[in-house]
Amino acid sequence: MTITSIVVVFATSWFLALLVALPIGIRTQGEAGEITPGTPGSAPADPMIRKKVIWATIAALFVSASISGAWRAADPRALSPVDSRNRTSTPPQFVLKWSGTRLWRSAAWRHLRH
Repeated sequence: MTITSIVVVFATSWFLALLVALPIGIRTQGEAGEITPGTPGSAPADPMIRKKVIWATIAALFVSASISGAWRAADPRALSPVDSRNRTSTPPQFVLKWSGTRLWRSAAWRHLRH
């Protein structure tokens, strides 16, 4: 996985964990009996945002590490000793060239023809 995909997985799992954690343990102002003027009785009395952000971060780190580890374990290039130094290499591009009366692929792919 690239750094960008790790950041995307972490951000997605963090927001999902935060949205799951937000309604947990909420007491409304109506239940607490202390309704602040100008707010509805269903507004939270103490939302505990800092605690929920910390728990969402811990959960997102666990989920991101799990997904990244599973992705790394399933990557066949990670087990191959042939290309262990350059895991981001891309295969050569297909370039069509005329050679006499035949259309050949680029030199990097000539060994694949039958």
